[in-house]
Amino acid sequence: MSITAGRLAGRKILIVGAGTRPNEDPDAPPGNGRAIAVAAAREGATVACADIDIKADVSDPAACGAMVHEAVDLSST
Repeated sequence: MSITAGRLAGRKILIVGAGTRPNEDPDAPPGNGRAIAVAAAREGATVACADIDIKADVSDPAACGAMVHEAVDLSST
């Protein structure tokens, strides 16, 4: 069995809404954002995740731009 690069190798992805809300059900499935983040990472992408804890208004283009720039800066270190 050989290890090959994933379909997303070399890509940087920002996923908004990748957190999981607290839930008392131990069998609760992960949210869609988290599932996408994990799948992208398994395929070789560098993944940055943002969630509601970050004070960003996704309806504001300037706030979205700032979030993207911060994610790029963090993934470059």
